Amino acid sequence: MQPPGTSPKASAANKPLLWILIGILAIAIIVFIIAVTGGFGNNTTDPSAASSVSVNPGADSNTPGVSLDPGWMFIADRTMPHVTGYVSNDTDEDITGWISITFNAYDAQGASLRPCIQITNQIDAHGKWKFTAYCGEGDTDTVKFQQIRII
Repeated sequence: MQPPGTSPKASAANKPLLWILIGILAIAIIVFIIAVTGGFGNNTTDPSAASSVSVNPGADSNTPGVSLDPGWMFIADRTMPHVTGYVSNDTDEDITGWISITFNAYDAQGASLRPCIQITNQIDAHGKWKFTAYCGEGDTDTVKFQQIRII
């Protein structure tokens, strides 16, 4: 039984309008998310909005037999800045336990920010660890290698 003043034809005619409104709302939500997060990665034609990448020399660590290889890179991505590179185990022994790499992070004015850190639990003898150390804040402008530590 239909409520008074309605007909099956009238409610069926409103279904396409409802789906159109749902589609428009879904597109609006997707556009909003893309605008807030800065898009998908760095696919942009605006050079001022792109990430900057610095390639850096290697460094000795404070852990004997372990070193940061040359060519590590800081990617100053506005949504997820990070440092990538390799750590070498130059010893004849596997390193087990927790190994951390830390980079100090700074904003454009040189103020200290939360560091960029990555942790692993093993590097084989004469092996390499490919790391990606994510920085804690999106406004990270530069980084400086701090340490490799076996915990």
